[in-house]
Amino acid sequence: MKIYIVDIKQTVGSDFETGPIEVGSPVGYKGPFNYKAFRESAENYYRGLVGSQVRGIRIQGGSNIRMRNNTFAQNMTIEFEVGESDSSW
Repeated sequence: MKIYIVDIKQTVGSDFETGPIEVGSPVGYKGPFNYKAFRESAENYYRGLVGSQVRGIRIQGGSNIRMRNNTFAQNMTIEFEVGESDSSW
């Protein structure tokens, strides 16, 4: 199985559970790609690891929290359709 790394960033001061996030492309992946489907899966992964009811970093009632260079290593497999109009990375 090939493992890919993805950068996920969230704006400082935004709500960990609902605030907007930025999802990068999988480092080193060059095949067909559906960014929208991938981004949704990556966001679900992140929201399952950071927040008030999660397995990773549990944050509850805090404000002005800043985290840097956190790495989560949890296997996740996603599958999605790639159509002719989807771009290749």
